[in-house]
Amino acid sequence: MKKYICWKSVGNLFLIIAQFSFLLYPAVINGYPLFYSDSASYIVSGFEGNVPIDRPIVYGIFVKLFSLSVSLWPVIIVQALIVVLLSYLTFSFFTTSKRSLFFSFITIFLLSALTGLPNYVSQCMPDIFTGILIWAVVLLFFSAKQKTTLFLSSIIIFSSLVHFSNLLTFTILAIILVLFVLIIKQWRSYKLISLRLILLVGISWILQPTINFIFTREFFISKSGNVFLMARLIETGIAKDYLIENCGDKNYSLCNSIDKLPEHAWQFLWNDDSPLYEGNCSENGGWSNCWIEKQQEYGDIIKDILLTPEYMKKLIKVSFSDFFKQLTDFDIGHLTKQGKDSGFDPIIKKYFVDYPRYTQSEQYNKDLFFETESKIQKMAVFISVIIVIISGLWFILCRKRIGTSITIFVFGIVIGLLINAANCSFFASVLNRYQGRLIWLLPLIASLFFFMFYNSRINRKCKA
Repeated sequence: MKKYICWKSVGNLFLIIAQFSFLLYPAVINGYPLFYSDSASYIVSGFEGNVPIDRPIVYGIFVKLFSLSVSLWPVIIVQALIVVLLSYLTFSFFTTSKRSLFFSFITIFLLSALTGLPNYVSQCMPDIFTGILIWAVVLLFFSAKQKTTLFLSSIIIFSSLVHFSNLLTFTILAIILVLFVLIIKQWRSYKLISLRLILLVGISWILQPTINFIFTREFFISKSGNVFLMARLIETGIAKDYLIENCGDKNYSLCNSIDKLPEHAWQFLWNDDSPLYEGNCSENGGWSNCWIEKQQEYGDIIKDILLTPEYMKKLIKVSFSDFFKQLTDFDIGHLTKQGKDSGFDPIIKKYFVDYPRYTQSEQYNKDLFFETESKIQKMAVFISVIIVIISGLWFILCRKRIGTSITIFVFGIVIGLLINAANCSFFASVLNRYQGRLIWLLPLIASLFFFMFYNSRINRKCKA
């Protein structure tokens, strides 16, 4: 008996370690954690304690806390740990607990082989927490133990605070899930969980400005919302139409740049020759001072546009069209070279002991492309959609025996995917990274359906 327990423990340990290796293999192949172009801002914000004008500081604090000023490897290991735990909890809730670790092992292997999940886990970026947020919110409905509920609640709050869009996604998702529980007449069963979810939304909205106050002595959620939305309005062409019509009566700084407005939102936000940085605004406080100085002006323009039916109709029409583009644009994309000539080199050298390992990584010397992985992911998502539809019909026919739990799980994740695409298409832009960071949730559902069916067949054989 003791030998059996010992071998079982060894086997379980192997399954756990294997899941980490699956999720972190892109970083292992690269020789160092992966970077997106925005990673530098997050790293610096945490170590210097400065709230960036264009993003929250929470993920930066997370990086500083877990890196221990030694290496970024612990940061992505913690990200992998969260994914492994959520996967284990998922199968613990919906299948036989004795097999949940094995089912989780197979699922993580499939997601790592067929989707971009490991790429986002391996990046020093908060992108992975968009999918984690939706996943944890849905799992909260099935948590019966206090420790599990506390863990999921902590993950939800943290995930909602690492990116501005996550807070909005969380709020909308929570509201829809509570309404869904009412519609399917399950309020009595999920009343406590629904109230807890609403409470978590309130806590998140309070925590965001509170954290900013601690570091800046100013109580605010974001100082850059108007700039981001203006970039979106410029990309849609609505801002140009508005300026042409109103610049004769109003003296906006953008009136001098009507013919020089960039085509894409990212060009307006980040290009040095953008109208956003025209004038003397950057002389006192750098580029971020331009965002602060022009925030009010852009806010006035945005308000005027949103209150004008003609422009509002056009914005809704464009956003609706871009919504479908965003929903189906989830290529893994590529990561640009972040070596000696980039802003990362002095940052890694300054804050981390393992700088030599960073200089030996592939991304230090070249761009990283994932074209083959993107093609595989497209096929995996397509097959997953078919599996989810077929399985959904099967579960509907068996609803009396299955119950409503799987319905809530699938509904919550699918709605989360739709909300993310809608938020990005309305407030930001169409970018493969925005949907790619959480599209792996669809194959996750397909895997869960398969193992639930497999588990039920085994249980029936055992009873027979």
